[in-house]
Amino acid sequence: MRILLPALVILLLSAWLAFRMMRPPETVPYFGAHLEGFPIDSARLQNEFSGWAKKPDFIGFFQQWPAMPDLFDAGATLASLESIGAYGAVPVVTLEPMIIDGDREVVIPAQEIIEGRWDQYLTAYATVLRQFGKPLILRFAHEMNIIRYHWGSTAEDYGQSPELYRQMFRHVRQKIHAIAGENIAWMFCPNHQPLTSLNPPQQAEWNSMRVWFPGREYVDLLGIDGYNWGETQSDGNNTVNSDWQTPWDIFASSLEELRALATDAPLLVAETAAIQSGDKRTEWIEQLLQMAYSRHISGLLWFQVNKERDWRIRPEEADKFYKIREKANLVEASTWLQEIIARRKTQLSDSSRDIE
Repeated sequence: MRILLPALVILLLSAWLAFRMMRPPETVPYFGAHLEGFPIDSARLQNEFSGWAKKPDFIGFFQQWPAMPDLFDAGATLASLESIGAYGAVPVVTLEPMIIDGDREVVIPAQEIIEGRWDQYLTAYATVLRQFGKPLILRFAHEMNIIRYHWGSTAEDYGQSPELYRQMFRHVRQKIHAIAGENIAWMFCPNHQPLTSLNPPQQAEWNSMRVWFPGREYVDLLGIDGYNWGETQSDGNNTVNSDWQTPWDIFASSLEELRALATDAPLLVAETAAIQSGDKRTEWIEQLLQMAYSRHISGLLWFQVNKERDWRIRPEEADKFYKIREKANLVEASTWLQEIIARRKTQLSDSSRDIE
């Protein structure tokens, strides 16, 4: 027995070391913030992040389409991208195919886009991205799995829109990619909670992430959106009740569904926040980081906006995202993104040769 015990210990230790070597390394995520409003200038960036110990790796903004293709403001778009680039961050553009008409959001029919009626705008937009010339993330028509947006269709026809959505995504990517070149990483980004009705909140079996996915060859990055509303939606004045949720409560099942679509694609929590609730939110942020390590999430983007609720993160809270990276050998976010784009280009080239 005295002879067998050391041998058993050595065997178990060897097995444990082998397991550690096989297991993917924990991921230290990049960090960023979304801002509301357009355009973005350097003065605003300095003001927004003046108290932060370090600048965000990613800075996102939301951009709607013009009322007519020839009304696109190329100058404002290029200036916003260059302001973010000069600040040292990677732009994350949430491109929303809708027109703002006063206080109304008018969704552009997908068929119009697919048939080329917006190609003039797409050409102009792609020209701006080419002029910018640096890596950026384009998050096109996000959260398509909630009827809040119903991109490309009417709310009444929402159940028929996945096929149109896929065609629209492919068309937009092809048109922009042909001109803008290789500096864009395209993100597919559903919401963590699919909803086919908001009042009352309802889900449908058909509304899976897979039915919306345009195909691996059109997607470079996977994203997922989700918020911790706490109990703020439970005051009797809202159609959706809510409770305090951990990041695992919000994202666990949806991360698995999303990963299955493209197991080799980097994944980011592309839009998130928790209501301001003192120490409780501090704990939530720590849990979010733990989830990012264990689920190999490459980036986290905070909704840095006072809208519906004040979601904005405080400087001392933002610093938590950077302290974990002090011992991590991370390349700059722009370099990381360039590597992602280059790798995808090689993969697509290899796939084309295999088909030939």
